[in-house]
Amino acid sequence: MRPTKVKVLALTAAVTVMFTGCMTENANVKINSDGTASAVATVDIDKASMDTWLTSSGLTTSDISDGKEMKVVTKDGKEFYEATETYSSTVDKIGEVVKEALSSDAYVTSTTLYSEVSLAQSESVAMYSAMGIDTSAITLNFSIEFPAAITSTTGTIDPANPNKANFVINLATTNMIVFATTDSTVTSDAVKATVQKLNQVGKVKVKSLKANKVKGKKATATLKFKKAAQAKNYQIQWSTNKNFKKKTSATAKKVRYTIKNLKKGTKYFVRVRAAKTNYCGTEVYGDWSVKTVKTKK
Repeated sequence: MRPTKVKVLALTAAVTVMFTGCMTENANVKINSDGTASAVATVDIDKASMDTWLTSSGLTTSDISDGKEMKVVTKDGKEFYEATETYSSTVDKIGEVVKEALSSDAYVTSTTLYSEVSLAQSESVAMYSAMGIDTSAITLNFSIEFPAAITSTTGTIDPANPNKANFVINLATTNMIVFATTDSTVTSDAVKATVQKLNQVGKVKVKSLKANKVKGKKATATLKFKKAAQAKNYQIQWSTNKNFKKKTSATAKKVRYTIKNLKKGTKYFVRVRAAKTNYCGTEVYGDWSVKTVKTKK
């Protein structure tokens, strides 16, 4: 599900007809007491504007719906084409969905949501801006519902449901904290500190980088390093250029790696860093450790 980035993939073509107020985006997440979670995302596009664009382009709704149902709905006396996507998951995985909704990493537990939102930096908003669309006039309506009453939020608690927090996020937003919790002992700053720790991975300490004896047409070198804290794997790159232009990359799970197919008698720059996947599926990297080696002839 991609609520903000591309809710219905082929609908990106249709946004060329958008003008102020003709499109709304909604994403609603629900956390259940049994550890499951669900999300629903909808996009409403002004029917009159869409029809004008479709006619001028010689297209129909089926041409741009990507197989998703686009139904006609009436809201406040105005007709819209509405496309909907739904997603079901567990709480520990729903953060990946919220990440797509907010175009920002999202930390979600059974009691808390935290995300530092910057929609203005997202791919879809950049695309809208390139098309000349006034993104400052378009908003994402986002909500999250917990199985218990919310005690603190940067949004607005729904007057009809104390378990639900609502957020109105402008697509031109550069920095907004989306936070809600049902735990009275939890603060936004405390969760931010937790998130920062979860997005860290230790720096690799290289033990050795040695050129091996040449046994064929190509040279090799062996890199050994210590295991980094919290690392799931390691990214290794090498190049004859100190700025790593025209580099070659590899991923290793062990702390020993043999670099192959190197030129004989050549100086190589080699760097390695630790990597892991965070709470919402984003790759997190540690700092690079760089060494040099000259292969044997």
